[in-house]
Amino acid sequence: MNSKTLFKLPIEKSTGRCFIAATRSGKGRLVQLGHESTLSSLDTMGPLLKNAAAWASSNANKVAVGWNASAETLVDYLISQTAFVSDRYTDAGEVKFNRLSVDQVQLLFLIGQDKAIGQYAASIRNFIRAGGGVIIAAQAWYWSYTNPIARHPNILTAPLGLVLTGDAFESGFTFAISAPPSQTSNAVVAVKCLEDSCLGKKASACYTEDQGQLASMMRSMTRAAEFAPATSAFMTRLATLARTYAKGGLDPTKPVAIRSPDALGVAARTAWYKGLPPNQLPAAPDAKFFPGLPPAGTEALDAARVKIKGTTADSYWQGLGLWAMAVTQFEARLFWLQASL
Repeated sequence: MNSKTLFKLPIEKSTGRCFIAATRSGKGRLVQLGHESTLSSLDTMGPLLKNAAAWASSNANKVAVGWNASAETLVDYLISQTAFVSDRYTDAGEVKFNRLSVDQVQLLFLIGQDKAIGQYAASIRNFIRAGGGVIIAAQAWYWSYTNPIARHPNILTAPLGLVLTGDAFESGFTFAISAPPSQTSNAVVAVKCLEDSCLGKKASACYTEDQGQLASMMRSMTRAAEFAPATSAFMTRLATLARTYAKGGLDPTKPVAIRSPDALGVAARTAWYKGLPPNQLPAAPDAKFFPGLPPAGTEALDAARVKIKGTTADSYWQGLGLWAMAVTQFEARLFWLQASL
């Protein structure tokens, strides 16, 4: 990748490889996704795709969306997700590249393996420069090892400074990372949206009743708590929510609606506890329901020895009959006894 207007977005943690990139050209914008399945993974990628569509279309109020191959699935999703706010997106149908114009279509969803993309690459680039938005997706490794289809998407994107390949290589592109990066700020927004949704604040811009989106917000909150400092404003907010909602504990035998104050309190407490050092963990209010509090006057053991079933034939839980109180630190030693016949 080599462009002053190009930037990469999420990366694969284990390899550092970018799986989404974006660039500007003239008045328009392009978003590149590393796999075509992203356009149909609406349960997990829906919020990201909705944001990408808004960015690529410059947040216009009225956007006619064209598509190729089977990319209309995302168009249906966008229309359904924004219908209660506005009629922002309309389905312009399958696009005809030889008659492409921003007067008829403002945003394109493209499956990158379509040969017509290479044939009409110049027309699509002119569409972008005139103010059109494009979201294109396909497998980079497939492009690299299949000809002649392999080169067609790059025919479109290479002049914009973006070339995808399935091979690893070193380039002059540098990416400065701050620790933690934007994940914490994103999680702060997720917590606010989760709070508004669980408390029924329908006037909020990010209020949602979609359980998939609520679950994504909870995951974002929990993951950010893994690296956010215990004294950070983010962790302080989680502590406030945990102490305010579901503070009396929840009985696991009774159902809890995912969009409720109780669910908000439990989710915040789970994330907050996960990010705290062991010696700072407060007692969980749910413990009185499960596994139950020890009888009053119970004294701690100096040491205990228990036997466990020593087999790797299956996976199972084994109760040890021991209880560790909150903030209590203890040492566990495992002794192996190997017998052979």
